Amino acid sequence: LLRMLPTLRMQDWTRMVSRAMESVVRIETSPDVGVRGLLHDKVEEFLTNRQRGKRIEDILSGRPWEDEETRRYYFQLSPLMEHLRKEPLFKELSRGSLTQRIKDMGGGEKFLNIGGKGRNCWWVPVAAFTPQPEVGSPEIEKEVM
Repeated sequence: LLRMLPTLRMQDWTRMVSRAMESVVRIETSPDVGVRGLLHDKVEEFLTNRQRGKRIEDILSGRPWEDEETRRYYFQLSPLMEHLRKEPLFKELSRGSLTQRIKDMGGGEKFLNIGGKGRNCWWVPVAAFTPQPEVGSPEIEKEVM
């Protein structure tokens, strides 16, 4: 800590690094690690863990709706962007980046007629996410007097 080490010539440094690179072992990261994984989790949270719409008209109030027939989640982009911006990492996320990620998940864009109003909506297949188990209400035992 109290000594200054001599600097290497650029040619010697390049040779040392090149030799070290020959024995590098690549380790692939899991898809759920990093920004892409976090974004996937946040989109899943928006579509599955929030108060979901029970009918297609609920999309107009900003809630996602699951079409059980097509096995797709439909939603408007603005409420999803609002949800994502709660995460500091996604405060500056552009609409273009988000729509590309939706496409990467197997989703796309669709114009829907909802309650007589035309809306540009987005969808993601239900299969893009891990199914959530149904959790029932706990049974309450009645006290016998």
